[in-house]
Amino acid sequence: MELGPIQEQDVLLLQAVIKMTCPLNLVELGYLNGYSTKKILEVMRPDAKLTSYDSTVTGSPIIDDRFTFKNQSQTEVNEKDIDFIFFDASHDLNINIETWNNLNLKDNAIIAIHDTGLWDKMLMDTGGHWIDNGYAHRPDERAFVTWVKENHPEYQVINFHTLKETRHGITLLQKYVIM
Repeated sequence: MELGPIQEQDVLLLQAVIKMTCPLNLVELGYLNGYSTKKILEVMRPDAKLTSYDSTVTGSPIIDDRFTFKNQSQTEVNEKDIDFIFFDASHDLNINIETWNNLNLKDNAIIAIHDTGLWDKMLMDTGGHWIDNGYAHRPDERAFVTWVKENHPEYQVINFHTLKETRHGITLLQKYVIM
C-alpha cells in the first residue's frame, strides 16, 4: 500500500475521465515525481496541452510538446479556458479556495480532487485526523469539497471512495450544464 503518490486505481479513473471527455486544456496542481503527469499524457489528445504547477519541485525531466512545467504555487495558475484540473498539491483548504477563486474554468470543466477518501478505523488505527468515525488522510481536501458544494451548488459532486481498502479517494466535480 502506497500512501504518498497517486495510486493505480486513481490513475485508471482519471485516465477514463480524460479519454471520455477529451479535454484540450488540462492543469495539474502538484507534480511530485511526475507519475500522474505521465499517466495523464498517455491518454491526452495529440492537440491537448497539460500544464503542471508545483512550487516544491524545481523542474521536470518529462519532454513532451504537449506539456509545460511551472515552478509556481497552485494559486498562480493563469491558464485560460481550463477543461480539466487535477488538485493534488497543497492539501490546504485556504490555498485550495484561493486557487479556485482564481481559476478560469470552461462551463463543462472537470475538477478532480485527490485524497478525499475516508478510511475505516479497522483498516487504519494509527491516530491522525479522525472525522466522521474514520481517518481522513487529507482532511482539508474533504473540507474543500464541502466548501465547493456549499458555495457553488451548480457543481455536481461524485465521490469515488471505499471503506473496504485503504485508498486515497478522488472526488469529481462538474457544473450542471443543460445540453
